[in-house]
Amino acid sequence: GTLRKKEWNTAAPPAFSALSFLAGSLAGAIGTLVGHPLDTIKVRAQTGQASATTIRALFRGMSGPLLTSGGIQAVNLGMYENFRRRIQMIRGRPADEAAPIHIVGAAGALAGMTISLLTCPQQRVKVLQQSGYKNTWVGCARTLGLRGLFVGFPIQVWMESTRGIYMITYVGLLRKITPEYATDSSVRPPTWARMIAGMAAGTLGWFIIYPADAVKSVMQADFPGQRKYKSPYHCMTSLLREGGVPRLYRGLGATLLRAGPVSGVLMPTFDISLAILRDLFPFLS
Repeated sequence: GTLRKKEWNTAAPPAFSALSFLAGSLAGAIGTLVGHPLDTIKVRAQTGQASATTIRALFRGMSGPLLTSGGIQAVNLGMYENFRRRIQMIRGRPADEAAPIHIVGAAGALAGMTISLLTCPQQRVKVLQQSGYKNTWVGCARTLGLRGLFVGFPIQVWMESTRGIYMITYVGLLRKITPEYATDSSVRPPTWARMIAGMAAGTLGWFIIYPADAVKSVMQADFPGQRKYKSPYHCMTSLLREGGVPRLYRGLGATLLRAGPVSGVLMPTFDISLAILRDLFPFLS
């Protein structure tokens, strides 16, 4: 059922919370474990490669994301929470007050754009390894160099900014399911509601960005020294000539299948662990 936090802290919390980053780290690592095999299927479909035929192949390229996704999601979700709190304080409202939905979206978009500097290199190496390039994560990064690591960066920035859409959907659904949550941020919606909202938000988000993700994956799958496309536009027009609009949606089924479970655990894990951490360490919240 719906629970409320203990009334141990009557002072307004600060605009910055280190606990947000710790909760995000846990959520990111769990999300990677749940979704990586289906992500490999997606990437290989997008890049026109044969399906992975072994369990090992499905998990190829996971070590880097597993080691880094926790930190990246920590930054993303931590930045989201802190952007939201900061905007609230700029508006002259308490940081822990439920924010209007447009501010939730703005905080999500700003956080997403911030982490694109981290996610673009991570995704470049991951896609390269999933495409069959045999080298360690560090070895790939050294071979690619700084310029090679940021192939597809403009698309990455745009894609990450759509995290604002994810947050609007996620929080909006929670407020519909648990009306008290819309006006009182101390209300904790039930876990099942968080999971449903997360799955719906993740599925919608991926459906919106999928064509752009396909272009990015194809660009990032190029082996070092074999850059085929001059720009995202060049890549997109090439894919359209190859198979029309359906070419941009190749692998969508695996992605939507992955989006549900991953998104269903990501935000609930973050929300629940953040609430527990705040109960355990009120002086840090």
